[in-house]
Amino acid sequence: MQLINKFTAIVLIALLQHSVLARADAAPGATAKPDAAASNTAAPNVDAPDVEKTVAQLVADSVVIKAGSFKMGDAALKNAGPVHDVKIHAFAIGKYLVTRGDFAAFIRDSNYQAGEGWHKARFRQSDRDPVVNIGWSDAQAFASWLSNKTHKKFRLPTEAEWEYTARAGTATKFYWGDAVGANQANCNSCGSRWDGDSTAPVGSFAANAWGLFDMAGNAAEWTQDCYSETYEHAPIDGSAVGEGSATGNGDCKYRIARGGSWSDPAENMSAAFRDPNLPDYHYMNIGFRLVRDIE
Repeated sequence: MQLINKFTAIVLIALLQHSVLARADAAPGATAKPDAAASNTAAPNVDAPDVEKTVAQLVADSVVIKAGSFKMGDAALKNAGPVHDVKIHAFAIGKYLVTRGDFAAFIRDSNYQAGEGWHKARFRQSDRDPVVNIGWSDAQAFASWLSNKTHKKFRLPTEAEWEYTARAGTATKFYWGDAVGANQANCNSCGSRWDGDSTAPVGSFAANAWGLFDMAGNAAEWTQDCYSETYEHAPIDGSAVGEGSATGNGDCKYRIARGGSWSDPAENMSAAFRDPNLPDYHYMNIGFRLVRDIE
């Protein structure tokens, strides 16, 4: 009888162990650790960068741009003429595009609902890649958050401010010249390792003369302006085009992205190229950088 009881106890223990293991295999937390590619689609607050450090770095990475004037536009482009003189007031602008890590810190701190697109690109991204799949309104929300955190005024650049800084004192198609060359930027035909496949980490290419990175290619950049088909009534003081003839006769159903991207042909990277999009347009080639007003 004692032998039978012992045998029964052993069988019961084995059955219990099997039951525990089966339940562990079925539990959500028991799935295998995702690989690097799969982790790109993890919850946005996982390993989000430190918020205060992110905010401090965004402020530190602003480059002060002196007041000046330049010729805006390109007569060869249908929607970028006539070429006209524009005066620009001093301001500061981010030397880098806003990164995926920056945006993750914003989401974690603010609980802003940006949807899943920004952290689910179809290609692998690091926290140093520019955030993409970002609508114009999402960029505005980020600017408001950063303004509140720093008590400084951050906003999207106007088209004029963006082109002024993209040219950085040049009058050529790109800030390095009129020819695309090789490995100067990330587009679909730029001779870089990322061409046509994905974004590149910010700062992967040489900066322009004013110390700004990725002002051509990598990710296109939202600007403040409403779209106008020509510069016929464009402001000459660097301000944004709004609705009505007094502010440039813009159509605010569309906002302008500038600079071209990893998926675009090289001509879309020219300093004058204008790409109108619906404000809620989310795609894997549009991101943004911010301007800070100087008091």
